Amino acid sequence: MGLDAVVRCRCWEDGLCSEPPVPRDDVYIDEDGYISSRTLDKAWHELNYDEFIKRYDSLDRSFDEWRQHACVHEDMEICDERIGNWSGVGELRYLIERANKRRPFPILSHMIPDGNGGQFPARLASAALEELDAFVQVIAGFNESWLVNTSSGERPTVSFPHEWKIEMDERESLASCKVVVTDRDGIRHEFRRFRQEPLRDEEITGETEYERRKRREWGWGDWPVRLIDLDTGDTATIAASLDVDFAGKPAEYRFEKHLAPYMSEDGTYWRAEVLRRLLKASLATGNPIQWC
Repeated sequence: MGLDAVVRCRCWEDGLCSEPPVPRDDVYIDEDGYISSRTLDKAWHELNYDEFIKRYDSLDRSFDEWRQHACVHEDMEICDERIGNWSGVGELRYLIERANKRRPFPILSHMIPDGNGGQFPARLASAALEELDAFVQVIAGFNESWLVNTSSGERPTVSFPHEWKIEMDERESLASCKVVVTDRDGIRHEFRRFRQEPLRDEEITGETEYERRKRREWGWGDWPVRLIDLDTGDTATIAASLDVDFAGKPAEYRFEKHLAPYMSEDGTYWRAEVLRRLLKASLATGNPIQWC
């Protein structure tokens, strides 16, 4: 699951492809930018699946085979890139949105789709490349704040029930990072350096013996905990540990600030480099980037 992208080569337009299994005037570029057969596409829309397979399966397979090896580029694609899983795509979209608050990126801001399918037009490739260079310069100066386990130095895997959340603002300072809990009385509690302790069994209401055994003996289910602010002593309870891997042992947490942790040592952001290769291919061929 995730987002990929390809740019088709120009071998068909430039007459560099082998002979197709259908007449050349039957081959066309469809609305999605793919090399297709008018005969096969018409039959696919007019016939049901069984009838299509019965009459055109052999030709359809032959056409697919030809398309894969019609020129020196596999599948007639000059560029084939993985943007990332949806979490990685979300990171890219987040960074673009954040950078757009520093200076406008009108093309990049609308470039990355939130689903599979669609195209990015070649006519915008040159301007997008210019924006991409400026985008990387902007995000290289961003600070990212992480919640870490003070003892292990590791970042916990967190889940976000409705009763608490992590808040950060654009000041990019540790003072702006906090875990916020709104209790049943609507009182807001903020924690920046805190200790998390499991509630005692007698403090937990509504839990069956099976649920308690599952939690204590097997490590399954939610573990209700108390958060204790290490600076103010303020406390709040939440129904599930903020650390998914919490095993019932008290632990302390803090926020750490890191400068652009997504950047490589050579000063590049690899997802930006993926976009750069796609945009350069689109610019060179005049063909759009196809999201898939």
